[in-house]
Parts: sequence; structure tokens; C-alpha cells
Amino acid sequence: MYRFTTADVAYLRSTAGTEALTALANRPLTDRLADVTAARQLAGDRFAAALETAVLRKKATAKLADPTNWLFCDAALQQATATAVAQHRATRLQGRDVHDVTCGIGAILTVAVFMLIGVYATVLQIIAAIKANQGEYFRYPFIWRIVT
Repeated sequence: MYRFTTADVAYLRSTAGTEALTALANRPLTDRLADVTAARQLAGDRFAAALETAVLRKKATAKLADPTNWLFCDAALQQATATAVAQHRATRLQGRDVHDVTCGIGAILTVAVFMLIGVYATVLQIIAAIKANQGEYFRYPFIWRIVT
């Protein structure tokens, strides 16, 4: 899987990049060695980004109505909603107010991390209370000492 850079995107949006993508779109893109050679001739140093985009656009034709001007990575194509599904949902929700609220894996992991931190802090507070009740000194394991 190719990792696009901002320089790749700038090239793909440029006139030279658009021309290279148009030329690659006219190829069958079935012979990888021939396709890499053609992409090198068309796009120079940016051949990998151009070839990956052309291949993804060709794959996207089975899923999306008109992906000829789209720039996406493999993960974005996999996650994209198919045009037929999007049109069905749009018809079903026509005339209604729609608020799209998403909660990805990052939000779920953030909640889990904060819960673990909370449990850890509670356990340390209980240990500190027990030590204080016994008259012993207790220093929290992860403390930032500003004043020594």
C-alpha cells in the first residue's frame, strides 16, 4: 500500500499529474511491469503515486459512480460508501434534517484510556490513604516534582 505525501497530492493535482493520470487511465493496468514502466515515463519521480491513483480509480469504478477525478488511498476507497447505497440512503432520508455524528476507534480508545487512568488514580489514592492512616510516607509513582 502506497503512502501518499502532500508533495504527491500537489503533483497529482497539477497539470502534469492530471495528464499522467489521464494517460494511465487509458491503459488496462493488468501488467504491473509494463504499467510501472509507463508510469515512470509519464510521471517521472512521482510514478508510484500516479500509478497507485490510476489503479485505485479503476478499482473504484465498481463502487463509485464517477471516480475519474478522485484522489484517495486504498483505505479511503475501502471505507467509501458505494454510490448505490448512498443514493438509497439519500432517498430514504430526503426531506429530513440529518446530523452526521461519527465516533471512530480513536474516540473509543480515548474513553478506554481515560477510564484506565481513573481506575489507576483511584487505586493510588486508596493506597495513599492506607499509608497515611498507618503513619507512613507515600509518594505517588508518577509525580512531577516541581519543588524539591
